[in-house]
Amino acid sequence: MDRTRWLELVRSCRSLSDARLIHSRMDPALIDDVFVCNKLIEMYGRCGSPNLAFQLFCGMAAATRDSFSWVLMLCAYSRNGFVRQAKQVFDSMPRWNLIAWNAMLDAFAQQGNLCECQRIFHAMPRRDVFSWTTMIFACATEGRVDYAAYLFDAMPLHNVVCCNAMILAYTRQGNLGEAHRIFGRIDGPDLFSWNTILSGYARKDQVVEVESLFESMPLWNIISWNVLLSAYAQSGHILLAKVIFSKMPVRDTVSFTCMLCAFSLVGDFEQTKQVYDSMPWQDLITASAMLAAYAQHGYLEAARLLFCSLPFVNIIIWNTMIAAILQAFNLEEAKILYKCMPYKNVVSCNTMLFAFAQSGDLYEAKTLYDSMPHHTILSHNAMLSAYANVEDLHGALGIFKSMSAKDLVTWNSTLAAFAGTGHLEEAKKLFDCDMAQHDVVSWNAMLEAYARCGLVDEARKFYLRFPQRNVVTGNVMLAAYTLNGCIFEGKEFFNSMPQKNVVSWTCAIQHGLVKDARKIFKEMPERNVVSCNAVLAASAQSRQHCNQTFETFHGMKMVFAPDDACFASVLVASSHQGDLGSGRSYFQSMSVDFGIQPSKQHYRCMVDLLARAGRLTKAGELVETMPFEADGLDWMCLLGASRSHSSIHGGLGATRQILGMDPGYGAAYVLLANLHCSNTGGFHGGFSKTESLFSL
Repeated sequence: MDRTRWLELVRSCRSLSDARLIHSRMDPALIDDVFVCNKLIEMYGRCGSPNLAFQLFCGMAAATRDSFSWVLMLCAYSRNGFVRQAKQVFDSMPRWNLIAWNAMLDAFAQQGNLCECQRIFHAMPRRDVFSWTTMIFACATEGRVDYAAYLFDAMPLHNVVCCNAMILAYTRQGNLGEAHRIFGRIDGPDLFSWNTILSGYARKDQVVEVESLFESMPLWNIISWNVLLSAYAQSGHILLAKVIFSKMPVRDTVSFTCMLCAFSLVGDFEQTKQVYDSMPWQDLITASAMLAAYAQHGYLEAARLLFCSLPFVNIIIWNTMIAAILQAFNLEEAKILYKCMPYKNVVSCNTMLFAFAQSGDLYEAKTLYDSMPHHTILSHNAMLSAYANVEDLHGALGIFKSMSAKDLVTWNSTLAAFAGTGHLEEAKKLFDCDMAQHDVVSWNAMLEAYARCGLVDEARKFYLRFPQRNVVTGNVMLAAYTLNGCIFEGKEFFNSMPQKNVVSWTCAIQHGLVKDARKIFKEMPERNVVSCNAVLAASAQSRQHCNQTFETFHGMKMVFAPDDACFASVLVASSHQGDLGSGRSYFQSMSVDFGIQPSKQHYRCMVDLLARAGRLTKAGELVETMPFEADGLDWMCLLGASRSHSSIHGGLGATRQILGMDPGYGAAYVLLANLHCSNTGGFHGGFSKTESLFSL
């Protein structure tokens, strides 16, 4: 094969297997040809193997490497997400030209590292349109639209590419008005301009506008088709998506990924997997989509296997895997994976920040927030939510006041902070006067404010004003009734709710709105640990249904890992049945099998269990040796059991402990007097013995 034909194959190569084959057919005489070596480096970088590119680069004599060799090696690393290695190549270059500067700038932009982008940009001896545009794209990707607009205005001249960058920034912000203003300034918008505006409408789920704009475009490319396809896929129009997919003149990995996401969104995992397996080729984008699909359908182990099987992963794959683990409520594993990331972008940080906020871990959230090199509006919203979730109004308002830009999520989180802390007047002012728009989340937060303040009538009137409601609305109104003692009204409202979820059913079980809690529990369409706790607690409190408690507990262990509340319920049931053996077994299983450290509540249950079984000495020893300070309730439990078992000695010991803590605790005197009376045939017979009690 002659040199010209062979070089044509190198230029057209797009897969690693073909790249290896083409390389093996190279004429040995070309091994010292710098141009040929450079083309091979470029080919391997394009086909996803920067390591093979680096082997070629190292095999070249140092004297034969030209500026293109260095730049192509730099690009091979950067385009595949190996930014650290790209930086090492950049630092080792004998000299830097504008192409090298731009390549390094683009590498950090692809990584999402805006701070390094700014450092490189300001260090550049000169800049061209590509430099300015790359910085604007970096700002757009990281949500820094204000800085992108500043750079755009500072540019010495504008072309269609930099205008496209600003259109992208505004569409990602959701500001379609400003995006159209920039679009109108372009003399001849190119396909990227059209596709970016089209994507903006698709991102806002405005399917009708997407269809209209698509039809008005002067021409289409595969990106245009993919945007239309994704608009249908995101909005759940699976049949229309299938029609467009069949009409597409050509398809790429994005097309297949859109269909994969469409099937996953409507819950058809079998079709999702079938699309993934039938793809003619797969890349990191499709792998990321499949990871998300596995997580959405609960196949976390399959997601782990796919993640570990990938030859290399980029920042998108890392972020998707962390999100998958968090979707399975495994925060500790997500924290470990986050620490293992070779580099992190603002998406990585925001993902973990929201996870800490939702878990109520304010310390971890604040530590991460303070360590971030820069914050987006999502970062601020996550931190605001973290403060609101722990009812720290001062901290929430501090974040709110520091934000230069606010969206509806910001206002809703602040409203939730007022509602959660019972500041009704401030919540009303924010809702009625300050907020420019409301959604169902805003209305639900305001309803919660009325409920928290015990204003059931006002909550009911406000509920009737809702322009639209969801299942959360019903749950908040149900809580307003039950938490304020309006059980009859709560039962009527529960029966009339058009939608119910696991929260609704759990609330009904907890507050006795249903007769047969266990029957309702079995019929629930979905369950979680909270609903299991509710039915366990309901049956444990009834001496007649203790066996049901044990049956429910053993059944839930097959699906959910029991928490401390579950064990408290089975210990109470064991105590009611006087089953000391089972109670001890459950108590030991907490730490041995499930790693749950017993709380004071669990120790108190064991004290009650031992005392009811007549093991008063053992019960007293447990009260004295447990890793918590004993209080009057612990000793009252022992005193009550002493009366049941007619143990004057045990009763006197418990009474001394109680009166040592609170000499005026009259209930202890009464119980001990009753204990003496029951042992002496009545009050008169035991009076002389009980007189001595009052000298204790």
